[in-house]
Parts: sequence; C-alpha cells; structure tokens
Amino acid sequence: MRIAIDRIRADGGTQPRSTIDFTVVEDYAQAMGGGATLPPATVFYDGTDYWLADGFHRREAHKLLGLAEIECDVRQGTHRDAVLFSVGANAVHGLRRTNEDKRRAVRKLLDDEEWGRWSDNEVARRCGVSQPFVSKLRPKPAHTNNGSKSRTFVHSKTGKPTLMRTEKIGKGSSKSSVAETADTQTPEVHPPAEIVPPKPGRDSSHDYLFDAVRTIREQMARLPGPEEAAANYPKDFWHGLTAEDAEAVAQWWAEFARIWRAGKPARDAHKQRLMTAAKEISNAAE
Repeated sequence: MRIAIDRIRADGGTQPRSTIDFTVVEDYAQAMGGGATLPPATVFYDGTDYWLADGFHRREAHKLLGLAEIECDVRQGTHRDAVLFSVGANAVHGLRRTNEDKRRAVRKLLDDEEWGRWSDNEVARRCGVSQPFVSKLRPKPAHTNNGSKSRTFVHSKTGKPTLMRTEKIGKGSSKSSVAETADTQTPEVHPPAEIVPPKPGRDSSHDYLFDAVRTIREQMARLPGPEEAAANYPKDFWHGLTAEDAEAVAQWWAEFARIWRAGKPARDAHKQRLMTAAKEISNAAE
C-alpha cells in the first residue's frame, strides 16, 4: 500500500537507531534512481496516524528523490506497538546495527514502566540481542554496603533509625538468630540508609530532532571548511540546493540556536506562537 510520506509520523520515538546515516540514504536514493525496488516500510495505523516503525533510511531516500509516496506494510496497532516493533527492527536485515543502536533499543524498554518489568530474556528477545547484554544495562537495585538486604525502622526505646537485616526472614530460626532478635539485646545502630531520589522520566518526543542534529553535526565534521567548500562546489548542487537555500538553512539554524539558548520558557512560548499561527491559518482556510 502506498502512503503519502507527509502522513507518516516519525516523531514519536519510534526511530530504533541512534542516528540517520545520510551516506546510506544517498546510496538508497541512487539505487532507486537506477531502477531498484526497496522493501516496503513498516507502519502501524491506529485509526488516525501512521507510525513509522521500520524504514527511516528508505523514507529519507524517497524524500531526497522528491517522491511524495512510499510503499508501506501497514499493520493495525498503536504508537506503542510501533515502538515495540522498532526495537527489534534491522536485527537480521537492513543496515547493520551499531552497539549504540542496540543499547538505545534496550534502554527504550528498560526505561518504560510496563516493559521495564519484563525479564532480561524477554527484553533480549524483543530487541534481538543477548540476555547478558540486557543485564548489563538494567539498573541495579540498591543494596547496603555489605550487600545484605535490610530494612530501616525506628527503634521504640532509643527513637533512632536502625537497619534490620531481612534476608533470613521466613527461612526458619536457629539458636543464634533467636538470641540476636531477643528483646533484651540492644540492636546495632547504623546511620539511616541513603535516600536516592527517583530519576525523572525521559521525554522521547523530541528524539527525532536530536538525532537529526547529531547526524548533521557528524556529517559536517567530514566536510571541508566553508571557504574551500564554496570555492569547489557548483552554484547548484546535484539535488537542487542553491546558495539561497544554504543561506535560508543557515538562518534557520541561527534562529534555532537563539531559541535554544533562551531556555525552556522561551521555547514553550515560541511553540505556542507557532501553534496559534497554524490554527489561525487553518481557520482562515475553512
């Protein structure tokens, strides 16, 4: 099924890779220009949106060639279905995944409230990696200094916080353990366990932008300096980019940098202005 590219959403954190390799995008575009047919992209349709789960490089290649539609394997499902599918995409086909791609996929599941409760084996199966690979990335539970399990309570007589070892609870008692827990024995007093504040949830809604910025930075690092580039490149690049286009891009980056430096309140205000303007345009069109 062919779907308009501008109807396919790629902004929901479904990108399984850490970056887009634009060298691969150009290779795909050249192959398509030579008559090659690429496999369809995989999208999940929730009744409103088409969520791209596999085929990000193919999508970029179509856009590079100026094509308006792309062949898709459409599956019924939600945004979360697309994310879950994406973490295992390219495990056995397509551009080989880097270790960072694999870590990104595993962390996407481990950081999720539901998927993070899955076993290491299940996460590994979904992501197409080994179980030890997942175990190394899973956050370790907090322990006391000697590795024993304990629980903090306030002693009824002294009023001081005390650590009680709990690893033997429910395992029966011996004479020594009974003596240790007798009321006549003064419990050993320890400083209160360190309280580690929970990490804030990660917002992946802008991953597509950060990934694009990171990729552009890496690609620019391989280019010659601006003076050399301007002297050696023709007025019009092979894909139609003109000097005026390059200047417009530079102006966009300057505006982006200005808003980024201004901080979150300014970025939120700018986003609200854009949404208001878009609504006004929509109302005028109606």
